[in-house]
Amino acid sequence: MKVQIPLVTLAVLICVAGTIGQQKVDVLVKDISVFDAASGTFAPHRDIVVSGTKITQILPAGSYRGGAKTVINGTGKFAIPGLFDNHVHAARLTEASAGIFLAYGITSVRDMGTEPAKIVDWRKRIAYGKFYGPRIVQACGPMFESSGEERKDHWVVAGPEDADKTVARVAAAGMDCIKLRTHKDEETYLAIAAAAKKYKLVLVGHAPEPLTPATALRAGQLTFEHAFYPYPLSKLTAEQKQSLFDEFKKAKAAVVPTFVAWEPFTRSAADIEQKLAKYKEGIQFNLPQELLDHWEKTIETHKKQNRGSQGWRDAIATAHKEIGEFHQAGITVLPGSDTGAPFVVPGLALHDELGLLVSEVGLTPAEALRSATLASATFYGRENELGSIETGKIADFIILTKDPLDNIANTREIDAVVFRGEALTRAHLNLFLSNTKAK
Repeated sequence: MKVQIPLVTLAVLICVAGTIGQQKVDVLVKDISVFDAASGTFAPHRDIVVSGTKITQILPAGSYRGGAKTVINGTGKFAIPGLFDNHVHAARLTEASAGIFLAYGITSVRDMGTEPAKIVDWRKRIAYGKFYGPRIVQACGPMFESSGEERKDHWVVAGPEDADKTVARVAAAGMDCIKLRTHKDEETYLAIAAAAKKYKLVLVGHAPEPLTPATALRAGQLTFEHAFYPYPLSKLTAEQKQSLFDEFKKAKAAVVPTFVAWEPFTRSAADIEQKLAKYKEGIQFNLPQELLDHWEKTIETHKKQNRGSQGWRDAIATAHKEIGEFHQAGITVLPGSDTGAPFVVPGLALHDELGLLVSEVGLTPAEALRSATLASATFYGRENELGSIETGKIADFIILTKDPLDNIANTREIDAVVFRGEALTRAHLNLFLSNTKAK
């Protein structure tokens, strides 16, 4: 039986259907090459469709016919996922300076030593759009020290009897991990590790020098920061080295070498003073005064420790080579800047680190990009929503004017950043850079 639809009803249906078809998405990026983090290649001529905070479609260029609130011409450009910086300290940064991460395409960070109240506040205020800053995917709160006076971002665990109650405080403050900085003895270390498991916190941090790597890995430490552990690998036999690599892979642990933070150790004090003067001029960006003051105080230490000497340069060159061995053995290498450390510029330093991973450690540009995107997201268990440009994932990606596979330095050639579905144009990003000194 054929149903007759009244003409008035039919007209309404056509009108409604037309309205639905013409609903505007939030962002449309037209005709761009999209980086596939899994394969390490670019898929050319794609349209990226963003609705709300999510990527809703990736189509052959020209396939999307609807409207968009923001249209970005991607012809001749390259889209890569938002980058992760896996070692930052927000302690000396202001809310205004947090935007510098986004200006350089850093959309996710792991904080490795900041007072818990600040992290909780920042997470909430960034999520609600109160100020611009990166997503904090993991935060450890205070760094654990074996001695000294307690500060907001440094808590002391003097012995094994202090471990449980101190870790409990970190858990109660809403943190995700325990950051070990200095270690008194094996008994205290193991007590901290046991408490971390008890309170379901990830154990990360500096190399626990009194312990063998196997002991630390079996105790649950999942990242080893700053490259110098164990050091040097040349002290190990081939069998010991393979055993070490096997332990890392079994534990699914990673190394975060932060070579960009070591780079000033290869420079003379005069070079460092010249660099500080340049930052104080604020030509490229204005950094928080507290950060600049901290850097200035370290120059005397730089001189006393004879940094910039051939000995320091040789040690760091050895570390470059040995992290390359970890990478070749299949161990996860995650890029981190150690932002907060002397002469490490927030945001920009992560690009320097990627450059060092390629030029000194031996990663290909594609491997370096994967380490800063999908490999990082996978390490935090966030690969279903972050780390790659795919339908259904959070819309975090960077639009570059040059191909980063030709030269990893091209990750700096940023035309726009899409963060949680919001398109931040070059004008927005420049504003973040000029506004970083404000409180």
